[in-house]
Amino acid sequence: MAFPTVANTNVEYTTKDLWKRTIASQVILRNPLMAALFLARRFSWEGGKSITRSLAKATAESLVQDYTVGTPLTSQRKTYLTNAYFLWKFKQLPVVLTVEEKLYNMGGGDTAPVDFSAFLVQEAQRSMRLKLRTDAYGAGADGGAAFQGLNSALVHDATYGTISRGTTVTNSWWQGASMDETFADQGDANTVSIDLTDKMMDAVTRKETVAPSRWLYICGEAIYRNLKKFVRAKRIDTQTGMLAKFGFQSFTIDGVEFVKDPYLITGQLTDAHKRFYLIDLNCWEYRIHPQRSFLWTGMTWQGNFTNGADEDLGRIMLMGNLVCWQPNANIYLSNVS
Repeated sequence: MAFPTVANTNVEYTTKDLWKRTIASQVILRNPLMAALFLARRFSWEGGKSITRSLAKATAESLVQDYTVGTPLTSQRKTYLTNAYFLWKFKQLPVVLTVEEKLYNMGGGDTAPVDFSAFLVQEAQRSMRLKLRTDAYGAGADGGAAFQGLNSALVHDATYGTISRGTTVTNSWWQGASMDETFADQGDANTVSIDLTDKMMDAVTRKETVAPSRWLYICGEAIYRNLKKFVRAKRIDTQTGMLAKFGFQSFTIDGVEFVKDPYLITGQLTDAHKRFYLIDLNCWEYRIHPQRSFLWTGMTWQGNFTNGADEDLGRIMLMGNLVCWQPNANIYLSNVS
């Protein structure tokens, strides 16, 4: 005789509904980078075997011929295109409801001290939000399991999208921008100032971009505080940034937004407080597979399975990656004070 499936139906459906209703506000829009990409419509929901795009790596400028009447016309060609390939990355977050948690919180009144459905969803959202933020500034690599992020695209000594790069000018068209064009100055000591931000902007605007640019400076609290101090001392006019409406500290100068990400502290990542990014949002894509878009599987009682515990288990499933289609329109500095 088969045992009936036993599940906490109330918890399953209330958590699923609450998760779906709040995923944007509590995961995406509470992460400054993800919020900026979301507002710039840089999220996409597409499938496929891999994440790939054809890229122009050269121009025909060298083939343009200046000639006079009677001069034979040249006939040459170049290889213009190559492909970047990125793997899908997979995430799952187990959500466990023990038998004590389930039974002790049934019955209403004093016997249900917390709204456990809301608690489970809030903790799941907080955990997913923190992990995605870690990935955004982490060391994700082409062949790794974690989502790739800003550093994966912009450091000069790492292969990216299966295209090799080095700290010299190897494939400079696919490198993160370099202020002195050596592609070895990422770790040079810099002091935050408007002159520094201008140099960063100069570096990312040397190359033509594939679309109108939408710039965003990202830094931690130390750089943000020093920059605000500099701006006030010089009486530079600023405006409130767009991301401020989501609770982030931000301001704009000449229409370009500066946002503080409180995650960029040494307690989270070594020397993260020294990191300073300038990114063109239109060069990035947060690709999510439509069949694994923060999918909530629902809660299932594990006692029906061999060696299963007396608990309910659900999972949040995510499949995607964060990729950049033009690294040279972005810049990362790792040693700014």
